[in-house]
Amino acid sequence: MVHLSRLLLLSGLLYLGSAVEYNINDKCGFWTATKLLVQCRSAFYNVLSMEVPKTVQQFSEKKKAEYRQFCETTSCYNNFECEEIKRWKRDIDESCEFVSYWDSDTTLCLKSFFRKAYWAQSSEENSCLREYSFSDNDVNKRREAFTNGKLCFIKYVRDHCTSTILDYFNYDNYNRFIESLVSPFKTCESAKKYLDGLRCNHLMNEYNNRVNILDGQQSNVTFVTEFRKICRDYEGCRLCGSGFESITRNCEILETQYPRST
Repeated sequence: MVHLSRLLLLSGLLYLGSAVEYNINDKCGFWTATKLLVQCRSAFYNVLSMEVPKTVQQFSEKKKAEYRQFCETTSCYNNFECEEIKRWKRDIDESCEFVSYWDSDTTLCLKSFFRKAYWAQSSEENSCLREYSFSDNDVNKRREAFTNGKLCFIKYVRDHCTSTILDYFNYDNYNRFIESLVSPFKTCESAKKYLDGLRCNHLMNEYNNRVNILDGQQSNVTFVTEFRKICRDYEGCRLCGSGFESITRNCEILETQYPRST
């Protein structure tokens, strides 16, 4: 599991002391740096007073409230035109976005949405989820789906998730959500990668489950056909870490050694 403490350090939430003095003072000027420290001091004090959780289990309701409070205080950065402060604010926004997705209710909501959206593509269910490629590995199709299918997504969240999550996906947050879903991620510890992990979580589970029972299902054409698609879709996820080669190899075995549907 991603460590929040490392992410926050990478993203700039702890840009205090010499880091702030050097970057802001050097690139924005002394008076802008001074104004920043005065107007945004509450944001600095809030992050210093927080104990950073290292696992989802430690991310209690109290911690959620603390991080939401911190993220609300960062709006003071919007008053500055210096590009260095704007860049800093973008980094902080990404960290706050990550914290929002790391909330257990939001994680469960998005996992269930992507699972439902994926299987809707091959079902006869009368659902708007069939009309949009929300879970597609092609980022252009995914962007188009979330841009044109916003009402469908919001309907799912309204019907299956909490009111807090529904409120979160306002105009600005929803647009940021889309960008995180389709933009390349620089590290495996980022909001973008975490979202991609939520999108692919059900594929990982399906893949692992089917690998374990494949020997008993070799003659089941429907099972093998579905598994073949799941394998390639899972392979298309932007995976971090080792194991990618074995997935590709298993996909090739499925396509060459097991029967195809007729």
